Amino acid sequence: MKVIKQFVWFICAAASLAAAPAFAQATRTWVSGVGDDLNPCSRTAPCKTFAGAISKTQTGGEISVLDPAGFGAVTITKAISIVSIGSEGSILASSVNGITINAPANSKVHIYGLIIEGAATGLNGIRVLSGDVRVENVVIRGFTGNGIDMQATTPSRLFVKSTSISHNAGGINVLQSGANSSGVILEDVSIDRNTNFGFRLNGALMAGFITESTITGSATDIQALTGASLTSFGNNTVINGSPTATLPLK
Repeated sequence: MKVIKQFVWFICAAASLAAAPAFAQATRTWVSGVGDDLNPCSRTAPCKTFAGAISKTQTGGEISVLDPAGFGAVTITKAISIVSIGSEGSILASSVNGITINAPANSKVHIYGLIIEGAATGLNGIRVLSGDVRVENVVIRGFTGNGIDMQATTPSRLFVKSTSISHNAGGINVLQSGANSSGVILEDVSIDRNTNFGFRLNGALMAGFITESTITGSATDIQALTGASLTSFGNNTVINGSPTATLPLK
């Protein structure tokens, strides 16, 4: 009987050692260039990539960048913030989208302080399929598609502030998908030297507003197609193209 008990204990212990460690999701997680995605993504045991950290971050939580590094492309399917303050947090997205956002309707997604580099082969810097998205203090460049490409499958919103989008095929492209409406606000945004267009809205349910922004250097800087509404507050620099309406500042 003693031998049997010892054998059972040995089997249970071996199974326990073989099992991968399970980590509870945290409200805040961390990434570092010297991290490991097998870590719990804590401040003292950070992950290495955004993709590794996102599964260990609660809905509505935040992924913070600890030190300068590239943290890889990521797909976001829930409300979350990815924040880099004081460190150069970047994404090198060769032949893929940098960030794909496909969160449930009205989910708050915040992207702050990143450099998203396409290296002349990436598809789109940020692709929005669904969500309430805020992009702030971000640099997007070098994509064969668009800096930001929004074709939302649910009613969605995009707010872009203090962001630079340059040297892509297109700057910001917002295309109506089905009967889903989208609203876009640009504040203090620089969109420069994108080959085809700077800011384009396409679809009768698309509404865009621009303030304190510079949109230059493209074949067409701003464009509203198929009944889209594009309103300027009259304090922007645009060379090619015209808004559908201009409102005075209040």
